[in-house]
Amino acid sequence: MQQGEAARAMGRRGGAIFGAVAWLLLSVACGGEGLDGNGAGETGGADAGPPAPDGSMQLDGGRARDGGMEPDGGLASDLGPSDAGTGPDLGPEVPLAELVPWDGLGSWYVARVAPGEADPGVGPFIEKDFEVPDATGPFNGLDWNTLSTGDDGRVSVEDNGVVYAAAQVEVESPIALVVRLTGFELLIDGATFHRPDPYRTGRVMHPIHLAPGVHELVARGGNGTSSIELLEASGPVQPNLQDVTRPDLVPGSRSAQPLGVHVANTSGRRLEDLEAVVLGPEWLDITVRGQAPVPRDAVTAVTFDLVPVAPIPSTVDTATLTLGLRSSANEAVFTFELLLPIFSGGRSIRRTFVSAVDGSTQYYAVNGPSAPPMDPAALVLSLHGAGVQAAGQARAYETKDWAYVVAPTNRRPFGFDWQDWGRLDALEVLDRALETLPVDPERVHVTGHSMGGHGTWHVGMLHSDRFAVFGPSAGWISFSTYGGATQLPSAWNAARLHDNTLLYRENLMKRAVFMIHGDQDRNVPVQQSRVMLEELAGIPDILELHEEPGAGHWWDSDPRPGATCVDFPALFDLFETRQRNPSQLDFRFTSPAPWVSPSHHFVTVEAVEDPYLPFSVESRGFEGFVSIETTNVASLVVDGSRLLDEGVLDVSVDRNTQPLEDGLMRFGASEKKPGVHGPVKEVFFRPFCFVHMDGDRRWEAVAARLTSVWAVIGNGAGCTLPFSRKDDAGARNRIYLGVPSDQLSLPGGIPFEWNEGQVVLDGDATGRPTFLGVTFPEGDHLAVSLSATEGAEWLARYFSPFSSRAAFPDWFTYVLTDAGNPAYGPSGWFDADWRYDPTLRR
Repeated sequence: MQQGEAARAMGRRGGAIFGAVAWLLLSVACGGEGLDGNGAGETGGADAGPPAPDGSMQLDGGRARDGGMEPDGGLASDLGPSDAGTGPDLGPEVPLAELVPWDGLGSWYVARVAPGEADPGVGPFIEKDFEVPDATGPFNGLDWNTLSTGDDGRVSVEDNGVVYAAAQVEVESPIALVVRLTGFELLIDGATFHRPDPYRTGRVMHPIHLAPGVHELVARGGNGTSSIELLEASGPVQPNLQDVTRPDLVPGSRSAQPLGVHVANTSGRRLEDLEAVVLGPEWLDITVRGQAPVPRDAVTAVTFDLVPVAPIPSTVDTATLTLGLRSSANEAVFTFELLLPIFSGGRSIRRTFVSAVDGSTQYYAVNGPSAPPMDPAALVLSLHGAGVQAAGQARAYETKDWAYVVAPTNRRPFGFDWQDWGRLDALEVLDRALETLPVDPERVHVTGHSMGGHGTWHVGMLHSDRFAVFGPSAGWISFSTYGGATQLPSAWNAARLHDNTLLYRENLMKRAVFMIHGDQDRNVPVQQSRVMLEELAGIPDILELHEEPGAGHWWDSDPRPGATCVDFPALFDLFETRQRNPSQLDFRFTSPAPWVSPSHHFVTVEAVEDPYLPFSVESRGFEGFVSIETTNVASLVVDGSRLLDEGVLDVSVDRNTQPLEDGLMRFGASEKKPGVHGPVKEVFFRPFCFVHMDGDRRWEAVAARLTSVWAVIGNGAGCTLPFSRKDDAGARNRIYLGVPSDQLSLPGGIPFEWNEGQVVLDGDATGRPTFLGVTFPEGDHLAVSLSATEGAEWLARYFSPFSSRAAFPDWFTYVLTDAGNPAYGPSGWFDADWRYDPTLRR
């Protein structure tokens, strides 16, 4: 629909929309993605397959719908569309202007540190105590020169070492900016950090709000091209149309799906009641979805509800969506337009959903038959490699008339190595596919290439009861076998037991494993698969490794559609014929912890005795009887109803035999439970909210940084509230920032105290400037407190949980040494009843 048609359509609905002011045309040509739904096009290199030709898949809107409009379990304002189809009075509409370069900063001072040389600026930068030079030449150990800003408001530096760019600027009136950072991270006024796009796409956008006065900007980057681009914001909240998570609009469909758009808060205040509004075109309902409060100077993902009231048209190639953002019912709606392609066929179709993890919009891709098969189809969960989009991953397969290939996103093309939130994304997509596609739940398989091959091992082994066949292609085993992993103190290492894939190999008992690898692979050496062949011997029913002679990382030896290194005929023959046994009574299930993977078939482990070790549950079935032996288990739940359905009458747990009950049977007891278990990372596995003391700008800035990092790395949505409104977080987990312990309701078994003056652990004061993190339960939810003594607040810079390699135990400290350097301090775990145990402190 053209711009004028959109305006006329809205006029018929009682409100004129101003002209287009910002838009993005997302290409949908079958050979490439352009700017993809997660804000990054498919990259080339080892993980990127060749363009796929057009296929035959044509999904209509009447089959396998995704509702996608469920609430996210958070604030009252988060509960989905608040006004749909009623033509609400939304207030005046103000179109956002295009972003233009800011001319308020003519040049930067630039200093370089050669590779291998000591960096005198890194300490002051991290400690937020960096002094900006006022002239060229030597200053604070660095040699400064000037570099002018280009006409596009951008300064760019090429260097393989470390680069600093610093500027001092005075503004006479408040100004809102957005900054695009490539390679650089930015410190503003010694208070606010903005992290760069780790993938160097140049599309990530951060907000800056400058009050009248003098301001200091310091950037640190290097190792290639680093650039800063400053642009004038056009409203109090700025949409980033280069970071969009979109569904495919299928002609004739009336399925509701969410749309995700990243926005920057340039208002200079917390946005308490941000709402995402859909205004057009005419075949979409008017919807308003409340968002969680956004801290000042942060970026987050927001969700728009696309609810067709008429079939999506088939007479146009693109649809012009008119969207709006407003922060109060009495303020204007700031409108903008977004062009989305109308789906025109191909082997891959995108679907979006609202994630239960944080309420953000995520997408997955489906490659399946053009019409529902006569019998329920198989489902192949395919995990992409580093830098590859889910849509491209699905297109790497020839369409089957007996199977659906479903590709989740890992939240980003690089994402989380299919660990942590990547694993949760894979499981969410698997559940959604099982709910919406006509598939046989016993014919579910998992496969993937490169990083996705690792994901096949990781997701598959930890949730092996969900899959029949495991088909890793060019898959690496674990961080320790592929590139090495940083050694951490033992308390911290216990939080990443899930990294050690080989510990869980017996979970593949009675399954089928088919590995694929090029014997000349220079990216992931074939030895990774050869090790697995040796380690898995005698465990699965079927164990095979196909080594392609002379092949590298990505290869295709068949002219038919699909890439042979993933769409391998023998593997798909196994997918077609093999199915899992849903009533398996004989198994040995080993898991790193209940917070990672607590359940297998009919058992769920709620808590362990020793958090430094994995747990195991071994089950053996006899006629009318099941015997269960546990290792390192404090509390076990057995699904008696499920076993009764299998004809089992009695169960023995650790030689304690009793008749089965029609319901859940608990053996042992614990206060810890999956979801309210710890460690720190688990608080971010469901919708969460940062809570800081009222008026505390330091900790509010920490909330803004972490919210933005979660958006950039995890395509995620966050929340921030002052302490006086903590109850407004509702069902969300809370991360308390700078809140003294006497303001919190800690379990009686946690004898810790903290405030700005000191940190006391079981009666012992740390005696040094200390940053402390503590996980604890709050009713049915999990909470984390992050605090620091005076002078140690800057150590919050080292709290970076949003990484598959990051690990934090139940409680931890960073301390400053006598030399003023950060170091690991006392850390440890609580027992199964949330009590401090000195033997669990390391």
